[in-house]
Amino acid sequence: MLLLIDDDPDFRDQAQERLTLGPLLAVNDAKQAAQLITSGSEFSLALIDLDLPEIDGFRVIEELKKTRPTLPIVAISGVYSSHVLESAKLVGADEVLSKPIGAEWHSVLNRVSGVSHKKGTGHFRCRCGERLVFGRTGTFTPLARITRVGKLIRGQCPNCGLFHFVQY
Repeated sequence: MLLLIDDDPDFRDQAQERLTLGPLLAVNDAKQAAQLITSGSEFSLALIDLDLPEIDGFRVIEELKKTRPTLPIVAISGVYSSHVLESAKLVGADEVLSKPIGAEWHSVLNRVSGVSHKKGTGHFRCRCGERLVFGRTGTFTPLARITRVGKLIRGQCPNCGLFHFVQY
Protein backbone atom coordinates (compact mmCIF):
# COMPACT_ATOMS: atom_id res chain seq x y z
CA MET A 1 0.00 0.00 0.00
CA LEU A 2 1.19 3.52 -0.79
CA LEU A 3 0.98 6.22 1.87
CA LEU A 4 0.25 9.78 0.72
CA ILE A 5 0.60 12.61 3.23
CA ASP A 6 -0.85 15.78 1.71
CA ASP A 7 -3.20 18.46 3.03
CA ASP A 8 -4.67 19.33 -0.41
CA PRO A 9 -7.93 17.35 -0.89
CA ASP A 10 -7.95 17.97 -4.65
CA PHE A 11 -4.46 16.53 -5.02
CA ARG A 12 -5.34 13.52 -2.85
CA ASP A 13 -8.33 12.82 -5.12
CA GLN A 14 -6.16 13.19 -8.22
CA ALA A 15 -3.59 10.79 -6.76
CA GLN A 16 -6.30 8.22 -5.92
CA GLU A 17 -7.43 8.29 -9.57
CA ARG A 18 -4.09 8.45 -11.39
CA LEU A 19 -1.54 6.47 -9.39
CA THR A 20 -1.88 2.80 -10.31
CA LEU A 21 1.03 1.27 -8.39
CA GLY A 22 -1.29 -0.16 -5.79
CA PRO A 23 -3.81 0.79 -3.16
CA LEU A 24 -3.28 4.32 -1.89
CA LEU A 25 -4.01 5.51 1.63
CA ALA A 26 -4.14 9.30 1.78
CA VAL A 27 -4.00 11.32 5.01
CA ASN A 28 -4.15 15.07 5.71
CA ASP A 29 -1.19 15.62 8.01
CA ALA A 30 1.75 14.19 9.90
CA LYS A 31 -0.30 13.34 13.00
CA GLN A 32 -2.63 11.06 11.04
CA ALA A 33 0.34 9.46 9.32
CA ALA A 34 2.08 8.87 12.67
CA GLN A 35 -1.00 7.04 13.96
CA LEU A 36 -0.95 4.73 10.93
CA ILE A 37 2.77 4.11 11.16
CA THR A 38 2.70 3.27 14.88
CA SER A 39 -0.31 1.00 14.31
CA GLY A 40 1.92 -1.30 12.26
CA SER A 41 0.33 -0.67 8.86
CA GLU A 42 2.49 -1.91 5.97
CA PHE A 43 3.49 0.52 3.22
CA SER A 44 5.59 -0.09 0.14
CA LEU A 45 6.15 3.63 -0.53
CA ALA A 46 5.47 7.00 1.13
CA LEU A 47 4.69 10.18 -0.80
CA ILE A 48 5.15 13.21 1.46
CA ASP A 49 4.21 16.79 0.68
CA LEU A 50 6.85 19.20 1.98
CA ASP A 51 4.36 21.99 2.72
CA LEU A 52 2.23 20.45 5.49
CA PRO A 53 0.43 22.24 8.31
CA GLU A 54 1.95 22.18 11.81
CA ILE A 55 4.86 19.81 11.04
CA ASP A 56 6.60 20.31 7.68
CA GLY A 57 7.38 17.45 5.32
CA PHE A 58 11.12 17.66 5.95
CA ARG A 59 10.62 16.72 9.59
CA VAL A 60 8.12 14.00 8.66
CA ILE A 61 10.72 12.47 6.31
CA GLU A 62 13.39 12.55 9.04
CA GLU A 63 11.11 10.88 11.59
CA LEU A 64 9.84 8.28 9.14
CA LYS A 65 13.39 7.32 8.15
CA LYS A 66 14.20 6.78 11.84
CA THR A 67 11.27 4.42 12.39
CA ARG A 68 11.22 2.73 8.98
CA PRO A 69 14.65 3.15 7.39
CA THR A 70 13.97 0.84 4.43
CA LEU A 71 10.68 2.48 3.41
CA PRO A 72 11.13 4.33 0.10
CA ILE A 73 10.13 7.99 0.44
CA VAL A 74 9.29 10.47 -2.31
CA ALA A 75 9.10 14.16 -1.40
CA ILE A 76 6.49 16.09 -3.39
CA SER A 77 5.59 19.75 -3.66
CA GLY A 78 3.90 22.22 -5.94
CA VAL A 79 5.19 25.21 -3.98
CA TYR A 80 8.93 24.79 -3.58
CA SER A 81 11.61 25.15 -6.25
CA SER A 82 13.59 22.22 -7.55
CA HIS A 83 16.52 23.24 -5.27
CA VAL A 84 14.33 22.98 -2.17
CA LEU A 85 12.91 19.68 -3.38
CA GLU A 86 16.43 18.33 -3.88
CA SER A 87 17.31 19.33 -0.31
CA ALA A 88 14.64 16.85 0.84
CA LYS A 89 17.08 14.13 -0.23
CA LEU A 90 19.49 15.37 2.43
CA VAL A 91 16.97 14.54 5.17
CA GLY A 92 16.15 11.09 3.75
CA ALA A 93 13.91 11.28 0.69
CA ASP A 94 14.87 8.75 -1.96
CA GLU A 95 13.43 10.86 -4.77
CA VAL A 96 11.57 14.13 -5.37
CA LEU A 97 8.66 15.00 -7.66
CA SER A 98 6.88 18.25 -8.49
CA LYS A 99 3.13 18.57 -8.55
CA PRO A 100 0.93 18.06 -10.49
CA ILE A 101 1.16 14.37 -11.37
CA GLY A 102 2.93 14.11 -14.71
CA ALA A 103 4.14 11.43 -17.08
CA GLU A 104 7.43 10.95 -15.18
CA TRP A 105 5.67 10.05 -11.92
CA HIS A 106 5.03 6.38 -12.75
CA SER A 107 8.57 5.59 -13.83
CA VAL A 108 10.04 7.36 -10.77
CA LEU A 109 7.63 5.67 -8.36
CA ASN A 110 8.26 2.25 -9.93
CA ARG A 111 12.01 2.73 -9.63
CA VAL A 112 11.88 3.99 -6.03
CA SER A 113 9.54 1.24 -4.89
CA GLY A 114 11.94 -1.30 -6.34
CA VAL A 115 9.96 -2.38 -9.35
CA SER A 116 11.90 -2.63 -12.57
CA HIS A 117 9.20 -4.44 -14.47
CA LYS A 118 9.07 -4.66 -18.23
CA LYS A 119 5.43 -4.92 -19.40
CA GLY A 120 4.54 -8.28 -20.85
CA THR A 121 7.55 -10.14 -19.44
CA GLY A 122 6.04 -11.24 -16.10
CA HIS A 123 9.24 -10.58 -14.18
CA PHE A 124 10.95 -7.70 -12.39
CA ARG A 125 13.72 -6.93 -9.93
CA CYS A 126 13.21 -6.08 -6.23
CA ARG A 127 15.18 -3.35 -4.44
CA CYS A 128 17.20 -6.08 -2.72
CA GLY A 129 18.29 -7.38 -6.13
CA GLU A 130 16.15 -10.52 -6.14
CA ARG A 131 14.79 -11.37 -9.58
CA LEU A 132 11.06 -11.96 -9.10
CA VAL A 133 8.31 -13.37 -11.26
CA PHE A 134 4.50 -13.47 -11.10
CA GLY A 135 4.30 -17.22 -11.66
CA ARG A 136 6.90 -19.98 -11.99
CA THR A 137 9.97 -19.92 -14.22
CA GLY A 138 13.55 -21.13 -14.07
CA THR A 139 15.79 -18.20 -13.09
CA PHE A 140 13.28 -16.01 -11.23
CA THR A 141 11.90 -16.40 -7.70
CA PRO A 142 8.09 -16.46 -7.50
CA LEU A 143 6.45 -13.72 -5.40
CA ALA A 144 5.18 -15.00 -2.06
CA ARG A 145 1.60 -14.38 -0.86
CA ILE A 146 0.26 -13.19 -4.24
CA THR A 147 -3.07 -11.40 -4.47
CA ARG A 148 -4.59 -10.38 -7.80
CA VAL A 149 -7.09 -7.54 -8.23
CA GLY A 150 -7.86 -6.93 -11.90
CA LYS A 151 -4.51 -6.20 -13.56
CA LEU A 152 -2.79 -5.50 -10.25
CA ILE A 153 -0.66 -8.08 -8.44
CA ARG A 154 0.34 -7.67 -4.82
CA GLY A 155 3.11 -9.93 -3.68
CA GLN A 156 5.94 -10.16 -1.19
CA CYS A 157 9.61 -10.64 -2.00
CA PRO A 158 10.63 -13.90 -0.27
CA ASN A 159 14.20 -12.62 0.11
CA CYS A 160 13.68 -9.28 1.91
CA GLY A 161 9.94 -9.27 2.68
CA LEU A 162 9.23 -6.03 0.75
CA PHE A 163 5.68 -5.87 -0.62
CA HIS A 164 5.31 -5.04 -4.31
CA PHE A 165 2.29 -3.80 -6.21
CA VAL A 166 2.72 -4.43 -9.92
CA GLN A 167 0.36 -3.55 -12.73
CA TYR A 168 0.76 -5.87 -15.69
